[in-house]
Formats: sequence, C-alpha cells, structure tokens
Amino acid sequence: MAEDCSVTLRLIGGLAIRSHCHGQHSAHLHEYHDIDVFGLGKEHKGIHSVFQKLGYSPNKEYNFLYGDTRLQFIHEKSAKNVDVFLDKFRMGHTLDFRQRLRLDDLTIPISDLLLTKLQVVKFEEKDAKDIVVIVEDHELGHKDGRETLNLDYTAELCSRDWGLYKTISSTWKG
Repeated sequence: MAEDCSVTLRLIGGLAIRSHCHGQHSAHLHEYHDIDVFGLGKEHKGIHSVFQKLGYSPNKEYNFLYGDTRLQFIHEKSAKNVDVFLDKFRMGHTLDFRQRLRLDDLTIPISDLLLTKLQVVKFEEKDAKDIVVIVEDHELGHKDGRETLNLDYTAELCSRDWGLYKTISSTWKG
C-alpha cells in the first residue's frame, strides 16, 4: 500500500526481526501485538493517507505531542496500533536510518535492526532473544546485504558515538 502511494515505510522491531529470522532460536520469538515502522518525516501526509486506507485512525493526542518524531495509528476494528518512527530512531541513542531505507524492501537493514536492540540501556528478556536470533541467522560481513550484519557500518557508528559504543559493549559484560 505504501509503495502504491509513493510512501517509504519499512518494518522495524519484532515483526521485522521475524521476517529475517528462521533459525532454531526463532521459535522463541514472542507474539507481537503492535506494528512498528520507520518512515520519513517529509512524507507525513502520505503516511496518514496510507494508514487511513488500511482502516487506521490517527491517535490525535499522541500525534499532537510527538508528531515531529513519531506517529501512532489505531486500527478501527482490532484496536491494534502502529507506531511510526520518523527520520531517526530515538530510544537509548539516536540512530538515523534515512539514508539506509533503500537497502531492503520490507524492513530497515538487518544491521540496523540489531543496533536497535543493542542500544537498549536496560533490555528485557525479549530483547535478548531478538539479539540471539539475529546473530544466529545472519552472516557477519563488511558490507550491507539483505542477510548480512555489516561490521564496518556498526564500527563506524560506534567510532562516532562513544555513548553508543559504551552501551553496546556494556551489554555483553553482564
């Protein structure tokens, strides 16, 4: 639907991980009750149009408060929600994916999916499981590929952001 409306939307989060991971540990992936996507702020109006066509209504209060960086839509029948991150993924750290959205047709790149989990300062069991299935199912490499974890890209981000490096390296120290 997004492509038909000339809008760039990519899955992010649990459903994106599920679409990439099929190894032995992927059976432990949890159920997802919402959908997280990444979009471009300059396509704000188009994003609204896409979700309206899919039967979602904007969460007006949420969008008023956070609409510059995030949007939320609620399905009129199921009451399930979609969270749309705009331009940058802002959680423990800020990750800018705008220039990387063309590397995959359905999701943000797998390296970026891993980074969204590794950058969590205090992660839960579900985050650890997501990290395991991503690492289990993907080759390590030095360039972007649909199913390749790009070590050079990750190292470059960490070299520019000491806080991100510390968070990622601290995650594995327990």
